Amino acid sequence: MQRQDLSGILADFELFLGLTNLNFYSATLVEEQKDLKAIMEVVGKQREALADNFMYELKRLYRYLETVPDSDVKLILTLRHAHFLTWRQIADCIGGGLTAEDVRKMHDRYCAKHKKLVAREQNKSNSKIYTYRWRKAGKAYLKENPLCVHCQRDGRLTPATEVDHIIPHNGDLKLFWDRSNWQALCKKCHSVKTAAEDGGFGNAIK
Repeated sequence: MQRQDLSGILADFELFLGLTNLNFYSATLVEEQKDLKAIMEVVGKQREALADNFMYELKRLYRYLETVPDSDVKLILTLRHAHFLTWRQIADCIGGGLTAEDVRKMHDRYCAKHKKLVAREQNKSNSKIYTYRWRKAGKAYLKENPLCVHCQRDGRLTPATEVDHIIPHNGDLKLFWDRSNWQALCKKCHSVKTAAEDGGFGNAIK
């Protein structure tokens, strides 16, 4: 075989290898783009869910604030938990010679009193409605809905252990037994939601 022919064959072979590598990298790029698109879709859904949840909780917060009788305490709670201001910033907004420590103490006294009232009312209510009938219904519901809906929303699969009332029933038996108001949660998600509902105003803002 002549050297020229051999050179031609080598050149064709190198071209073939180049095209093969190009096809491989192109296919890899297409797959990576598909993976990236899927990831972005998941992230987008999570952001929407977080935004929806934030607005839901914010509306609940404002509804609660409307029930606070003391106007100064209401303002402190609003600035702290809806606008996320520091104690110093809140004191400056209110004025009247109040210090950051004065504002914090007013906040903490109200929250401590509120938590005790909530706990007392819940204990009275729970003893009357969380009966054997509820435990039986809850067990059946978890069998039908075995996964935590909050974890699913965040892309995780976690066994549900608690039946939660989406809208707190506050002793309303009709709302309590309304299955459309039930959701399956894991213990952690249920604890977080309950803490937010039952006096989370005492929690420090980080």
